[in-house]
Amino acid sequence: MEKTMPKRNFRLKMQHACGSDELRPVFSNVKFENGYMYATDAHIIVRAAVLAFSDFDPSEVDILNGKFLDVDTFKKVIACKHVVVTEEGITDLKTKALYRFAEVEKYPDVEAVMNVGPRNEIDEIGIQHNVLSRMLKVISSSGFNGARYQFCAKNKGITILSNDSTLSENEFKGILMPAMIYG
Repeated sequence: MEKTMPKRNFRLKMQHACGSDELRPVFSNVKFENGYMYATDAHIIVRAAVLAFSDFDPSEVDILNGKFLDVDTFKKVIACKHVVVTEEGITDLKTKALYRFAEVEKYPDVEAVMNVGPRNEIDEIGIQHNVLSRMLKVISSSGFNGARYQFCAKNKGITILSNDSTLSENEFKGILMPAMIYG
């Protein structure tokens, strides 16, 4: 009987936070920087600690620093059971397929947007259903059973944090940008 290896890969479906606008191709990438992975389409932003949402060792996380995977490649990688990170890319150990990192010239400064300010009492805030749905897909792939939503102002992003007591704000943070409310 063949012994199977446990899954060794990313555990968070960041592709749901990526954009698909051909006019803004930079948003169709997952960025890795300083131990985090980032995905945004300008309506939602997700930042997650790679070590908290993968089975990679710290040396592989170091290799990921400053690298990008386009959304289609990320989907292929996350579908693999067991992968390893190298300087060339991410390799599926079963098929030996090498998924190369993407070349991205200028990614938005998402950390600047992540700091939305102090929380305040809010009467109402607009949310686009399709944007919320995609954010919920990312959250539901995380394995934690709930989330906390923090509101700052009508025109500021909604901060989404894990409800899991084992994860800190530094390990998972999402931003859901508000929509205009008419009426």
